[in-house]
Amino acid sequence: MYLACLMPTFGRPSLAANSLALYLRQKLEGHTADLFILDDAGQIASQCGGEPGHRWHVYANDQRYPTLPAKYRELVSLAGPEAEAYVVWDDDDVYLPWHLAAHADTLARYAWSHPSAIYSTYGRQSIDDRPAIEPAAGRFHGALGIRRDTLQDLGGWIQTADATFDQQMLAALGRYGRPGDPCRAAGRIDNPSYVYRWSDTERWHCSGVMDCPDWYQRTPIEEPGRVERLVPKLDASSRELLEMLA
Repeated sequence: MYLACLMPTFGRPSLAANSLALYLRQKLEGHTADLFILDDAGQIASQCGGEPGHRWHVYANDQRYPTLPAKYRELVSLAGPEAEAYVVWDDDDVYLPWHLAAHADTLARYAWSHPSAIYSTYGRQSIDDRPAIEPAAGRFHGALGIRRDTLQDLGGWIQTADATFDQQMLAALGRYGRPGDPCRAAGRIDNPSYVYRWSDTERWHCSGVMDCPDWYQRTPIEEPGRVERLVPKLDASSRELLEMLA
């Protein structure tokens, strides 16, 4: 299966570099993928890299999109008609090396894919502490996978300025039945592939302001400057999590 990974980013190129490093560590197990990065801070130069079957692309735009769902809609367009399925790829979370293969195997049999459980670093006192496992039903949009035909039938990403767009999207997908569970596809019920990160990113986290109507506009540019070449580089937290969990 050919997966299009959709990664919106804004104002933090170091997290984009970390997320690219995580993508390049994916073991695709016979599947193929492209990572589509949309930077509407206009900081990261448009570029591409990787190997056939496992490539990545940066699209830069210095005009900010009105909402985050609008960025997802644009990313789907950038991926083109060849994609068989889409996987959300958040720039500040960690995706363990079997994440994409587990989604692909699941989406071969289900209209959409979403894990029964995820890891979370919320409340973690030290990078030496193992992150907690949390149930994921109805939340954690960053762990979502969707078949192309499912998304087309749905009419695309839910378009709203509400902070609850992620929960609305997951709820709307419920009309296609229960999601397939990539944790089961990977045989890792006790070791999910997705880690929802909090303060260990050392960057702005919108979850802390989701009760504010202007939550999206509040997102700052934390790392000013221009990045001509995006070089994959793991941050300390991601490196520790990979060593602990992968």
